[in-house]
Amino acid sequence: MDLTGFEPERLTEYLSTLLKERGLSMRKASLEAGLNHGAVGGFVRGRRPHRDSCLILAEYFQVDPNEMLAAAGYDPMPVVDRSLIDPQEFAPEVKEFAAELMQFGPERRREIITAMRMLLSSN
Repeated sequence: MDLTGFEPERLTEYLSTLLKERGLSMRKASLEAGLNHGAVGGFVRGRRPHRDSCLILAEYFQVDPNEMLAAAGYDPMPVVDRSLIDPQEFAPEVKEFAAELMQFGPERRREIITAMRMLLSSN
């Protein structure tokens, strides 16, 4: 794995702050995010997460995915740049559905989105 740009201290500080702000243990955050029970602990101790884990954690903590990626030493991904999304351009039914999705926690929301993607890919 290329570790160029990875500074474990930056990720440790970022995750520790998120955990403290939300009053979460590393184990609880790992499990609720859908990761292995020791994942967040490993990341806080200096192990570099895969990009997928960064995106999962960003969703769980409701933070900018590119901030999480940067903390782990990865380049930003324009596809997850939330600043490029203009919700005013969404169709009314999309806005309504998004509002309904936000009533669920991150794990359940991820399950629903995965099921929808499966349905869409079967057409």
